[in-house]
Amino acid sequence: MLVDSLLRPLFTPLLKRLFRIEVSGVENIEAAGDRVVIIANHLSFLDPIILAAFVPGKPTFAINVYQADKWYFNWLDKLATLYRLDPLKPLSMKRMIQDLRPDSKGTGEKTVNKVIIFPEGRISTSGGIMKIYEGAGMLLEKTGATLVTARIDGTQYSKMSRMGGKLRLRWFPKIRLTFMPPVPFEKNSTVPAATIYRHMTEAALHTSLTRQSFLEAALQAYEVHGGKQPIACDIARIDMNYRQFWRNAWHALKW
Repeated sequence: MLVDSLLRPLFTPLLKRLFRIEVSGVENIEAAGDRVVIIANHLSFLDPIILAAFVPGKPTFAINVYQADKWYFNWLDKLATLYRLDPLKPLSMKRMIQDLRPDSKGTGEKTVNKVIIFPEGRISTSGGIMKIYEGAGMLLEKTGATLVTARIDGTQYSKMSRMGGKLRLRWFPKIRLTFMPPVPFEKNSTVPAATIYRHMTEAALHTSLTRQSFLEAALQAYEVHGGKQPIACDIARIDMNYRQFWRNAWHALKW
């Protein structure tokens, strides 16, 4: 109750202001019904915080047992239910499956309505989707819950990501959070890791900014990567960064 009654009204607007967070598709979580499995890509230590703040109600997190004791999950353990899972031991999901199953309702057993799980099991070191473990698929198979895919964009540029030396990092990058339409699964159906991967890649494609002019894309790249980022070299093999590109383009237009 603490996260909803006290921290969420204070924490959510602060996050939204600091990171200029754009959230879309929240209605898809409501449309998914009573038992929902939310899968999300994992780009930084910020991701659990973002999801805890913007998923309606009080969600439950399924956390890799090797990550659950990290500092950034310590506070989450006090505010939300955590299931510590071993991606190499699918049976470690047994208790969560029992709590999410439909026949546990009304029996006096503990029940959960929304489970958030990172199918990759760790933070991406490439910015893309990494190997998908079997846990999310097994959860859907055993419970017949509805799948909602969450796509997080922007946290890979945070200093709390693992993209140092690969991307220009800053403290407060702009973040977009998108929830895809719900996908129902029948109990005891087969949901391999490839199916989870497909839904995550479809979400990545759906949220990518593909319908842009060259000018829009170039300006966005300048903002994301910074003016000093090399992007090309001329015939003399001299590197050109974004700032030089725009300066040369301006001189060309003047001529």
